Amino acid sequence: MGLVNFDRLLTGPTYAVFGTSATLTLDGVDYPVTVIDQSDGGVNALARGQQVAFLPMVSIAAASCPVPDPSGAILTLSGRTWAVQSATPETVDGEFSGDLLLEIAEAS
Repeated sequence: MGLVNFDRLLTGPTYAVFGTSATLTLDGVDYPVTVIDQSDGGVNALARGQQVAFLPMVSIAAASCPVPDPSGAILTLSGRTWAVQSATPETVDGEFSGDLLLEIAEAS
């Protein structure tokens, strides 16, 4: 048996409770994903001085999204359209959490 990722076991249900349905558009193809929207100034947005959203890798896989790095993509959530500026693997205590931290800017 492999190692148990207790962080994922504890935080995994977060997306079921706080997740927001969104659409990630890559090269003109739409992929339905679930994100945690902090575009309105959540803790992580305030720490970075920019709007952010968390995108779990399992959501990318479930949508059969071919690109694991969505930098340059368009994210549509909560009735607004955002340009993905960067996608950084989120780490907890130096280990990958399974989420991508998307820095987003409202698309014009």
